[in-house]
Amino acid sequence: MGRKKRNEEDVDVMDADAAAVLTPPQEEEKARKPKPARRTIAAEYRLTEGELLTISDELAEAHEELDQLEEQKKNLQDQKKNEIAVVEARINELVRKIRSKVETREFFCEAELDFELKIKRWRDVKTSEVVKTEELSAQDYQQRLRFEEGVDNGTDGSNADDGIWPEDDENGDDEEIRDGKEEQSEEDE
Repeated sequence: MGRKKRNEEDVDVMDADAAAVLTPPQEEEKARKPKPARRTIAAEYRLTEGELLTISDELAEAHEELDQLEEQKKNLQDQKKNEIAVVEARINELVRKIRSKVETREFFCEAELDFELKIKRWRDVKTSEVVKTEELSAQDYQQRLRFEEGVDNGTDGSNADDGIWPEDDENGDDEEIRDGKEEQSEEDE
């Protein structure tokens, strides 16, 4: 028997036939082999110079943001610390008032000098109640000398002025005299 000579067309047909014949078994073999697992994993990656530069810029921005937030935090803490101090002072004042059962108020008073007991009584002009008593000062004793000499207001000393006593003006209206200056009451204004 002789060998047949193959021409190129026969080879191509044969190769196609062989491929068709071989393909199903190869697919079966692939089907029998387990498929490799595929998933996304985290692994180290060497950064490029450009990526390092970008990350450095982000780091600088993050530091600036942190500095701003720290400054805001400090300002808020200072503000809140001040607010807390104000409330604490108010609480302390209220506690002091409750414990002592008194508070400081302003009264428009007339001074009454008692040289025998060596005291000055401050009487509320509206109620005539003595609201404060204190020892006579050197200035009070000087006032006594002015009374006795009749120097004050050029009279017998009964209408003495130590710079804080109310007096009636010519019209009978109250005026307050402080440091030698006359101030008219709010009613006159």
